Amino acid sequence: MRRDLKNRLFRAAAAANKTSWADLQSAQHRASLRARVKIYDGISEALRGKGVEPELSVRREEAAAELANIPDTPELRAADEAILSRARSEKADSGALERIMKRLDRIRMADKLPRY
Repeated sequence: MRRDLKNRLFRAAAAANKTSWADLQSAQHRASLRARVKIYDGISEALRGKGVEPELSVRREEAAAELANIPDTPELRAADEAILSRARSEKADSGALERIMKRLDRIRMADKLPRY
């Protein structure tokens, strides 16, 4: 019984250890920059020769320059994806900690009841 309680407490503590707001915001910004560069490249390719390219090129270069100043490595991209994935799962798991705490309270109360 004690081991089960320790396991539940460990899981509750892990659930409480959420992604920091600053990390999430930075990862979202970098992912947005990467997406913008890809989108502008695709639009430029589709509209090549139609006279719309200069404005798209400027916007693409702004996003690419900001991304280049970050040292965007494959490791950073993988870390960003992990942060964004964890944030999505944290959002889906909202209320999990409260449910665990209620269960722990019930277990504690059951241990205090006299046994016949």
